[in-house]
Amino acid sequence: DLDGNGLADLVIGMDNGGPGVTANEVYVLLTSGLRGVESFGVGTSGCFGPVRLFATAPATVGNQTFAFVSDSAPPGGFGYLLVAGVAARVNAGVDPFGIGLVFHLDVANQPLFQITPIAADSAGVCVLPSAVGNVPSLAGFRFECQALWYFGACLPASLGYASSNGLEVRILP
Repeated sequence: DLDGNGLADLVIGMDNGGPGVTANEVYVLLTSGLRGVESFGVGTSGCFGPVRLFATAPATVGNQTFAFVSDSAPPGGFGYLLVAGVAARVNAGVDPFGIGLVFHLDVANQPLFQITPIAADSAGVCVLPSAVGNVPSLAGFRFECQALWYFGACLPASLGYASSNGLEVRILP
C-alpha cells in the first residue's frame, strides 16, 4: 500500500542490465479505482486495521448495481454511512470532537445530506446497494461519504468507533 489508501498496489522490479551494465527499473501501479470515484485519507483504524470504503462500479446514471462496500468492520457489527456535499471534504482528516476519531468530512461545519445505518456480515463486510436513478440531470453531481463503525474497547478512539477513508463520488452520464 504505497499511497496509504488501504488498497494493495502493484510494484514490478526488473534488472535490464547486461554484462557490465546496470539498469534496474521499478514500475509502480497505484490503485486508481473507478472512474468518478476517488478515495482520500485513511480514517481511524479498527480492531482489524484500516477500515476501507469503496464502490463496486462507477456511479453512472441508471446504474442499478452501484453499491458501497466497507470492509475490516466488526463482524456482525453496526455503523453509519455519512454523506455530505463536496465542500465537506477534509483530505488530511480532523478530530472535531477531540475523541480520537478521524473524520474526512467536515461534520462540524457542513451539513450532512444523509446518515444511513449500516451492518456488517459475519466476515466484517458491508455491501450497501445504492442504485443511481435513471435521471440524466444527476450527471455531474458530486458528494463525499465516509463509514463509521462501532468496535468497542480495542480502538484508539475513546468511544470505540473507527472511521474509513473518505470517498468522493461523481455521478457520470
